[in-house]
Amino acid sequence: MIGEEVQIFGFGSFFRDLKTYNDIDLLLLHRDLSPCSRQFAIACKRGLGGSGLKLHITMLSSPEEKSLGFIESSRAKKIHTIRRDEIDEGIQRLLKIIKDRTEQKLTAATK
Repeated sequence: MIGEEVQIFGFGSFFRDLKTYNDIDLLLLHRDLSPCSRQFAIACKRGLGGSGLKLHITMLSSPEEKSLGFIESSRAKKIHTIRRDEIDEGIQRLLKIIKDRTEQKLTAATK
């Protein structure tokens, strides 16, 4: 579907400004349970898998998230959106956001 997108939220210790963390928790929030929406979210997850970063990825549709209240209960923060028409660029931008934040944490830890 044209216009398909996945919203990326960060949660957990990495995104709570803690100096130590075990992994980087991400929520990939996709539109609904349609095959198109799910397949796009899976493609995004696969694209992130080869990053070399220790990512822990949760995928939910918008209706599932609303039912669970996941964003609120995990204090997740939206950090990026990946659109179908620019999936590779979107993944690269997301990885840059995460790597920049990792660098900031390393710099802060050495002060």
